[in-house]
Amino acid sequence: MDDQIRLCQEKIRAVQYPWDAAPHLICYGQPGVDTWYSYGAELTAVLDKYNLISRPLFDAAHASVYGITTVAPI
Repeated sequence: MDDQIRLCQEKIRAVQYPWDAAPHLICYGQPGVDTWYSYGAELTAVLDKYNLISRPLFDAAHASVYGITTVAPI
């Protein structure tokens, strides 16, 4: 897990901040696959190690426009 997350963080950093060696917070989105790492302490420790911040799942509970098909009248 550490190697995969580190490599992704390095690629994002190289694209977004090639001129800057200062640390930056980068948002980490858990990919939508059937089997993946948990959201437990082990994942949190790896994200902290690489200045990544976890974001919630993108679903009905966390996405403001997910599942909206009509607009309420004003």
